[in-house]
Amino acid sequence: MIGFYFYAGFIFTNHFMKYLAAGVLLFFTFLSFTQERFSQPDFSGELMIDIGLNYLDAEPSTIDQSGWSSKSIGFYYTKRTQFGRKFAINGGLGLGFEKLSLGDTTTLFSQFLNGSDVASVAVATLPGTGPDDDLILSYEKNRLAITYFEAPIDFRFYPKGTEGGEGLFLGVGGMLGLRLNAKVKWKYDRLDETVVEKVSGGFNLSSVRYGFQARFGFKGVHLFYKQYMSDLFKDEVNGVHPKMKTIGINVTGF
Repeated sequence: MIGFYFYAGFIFTNHFMKYLAAGVLLFFTFLSFTQERFSQPDFSGELMIDIGLNYLDAEPSTIDQSGWSSKSIGFYYTKRTQFGRKFAINGGLGLGFEKLSLGDTTTLFSQFLNGSDVASVAVATLPGTGPDDDLILSYEKNRLAITYFEAPIDFRFYPKGTEGGEGLFLGVGGMLGLRLNAKVKWKYDRLDETVVEKVSGGFNLSSVRYGFQARFGFKGVHLFYKQYMSDLFKDEVNGVHPKMKTIGINVTGF
């Protein structure tokens, strides 16, 4: 029933995000092509992909968040500006897709307090798991998915110097992101049938996120750590203000 009510909204949002992502990539591909033809080679751009695991530094007691099922992937078009042989700035734009596992007993819903315009997030029992519901033995997926438009930047130091961004480096910087959409996805089996439901909403998530990042490795493959300083939700959830952090690996150079 929930999936039926939100089906039309989900289809519109899903198509919108696909077109937005395609438009961003096409725009920066064209920009890269023109830069390569008419500008200096040092200012050509590259596609940077971050793949990692998400964790919450303060986990609400009603949410059993698991990092191994909480994944992160980001696609960014980046450009490097070099200063001498040992220093460079890497800045970019792109999309970040975040998933957070919500555990096996509770999930999230958007709600309005007392019918007013004050939005909040409700942590509620998973549908179908209550004593008066039809029994669902287990949920294969119960995740919060969030999409951000992001602008990462980091300052890189190359101990042995570099000509085109190659070689060992250490980078520190920050990120700024704008939330585009969010949804909760459930996947479970009932009466020998696999059911998938998706509910879109605001879930009282913060509209803007920001934080710092550290990167270490080579240009083509390196490790990264991201710590977001902004709260994941606008208000506290079960007495805490969870913040997200991500640890992962990067591939650059497409």
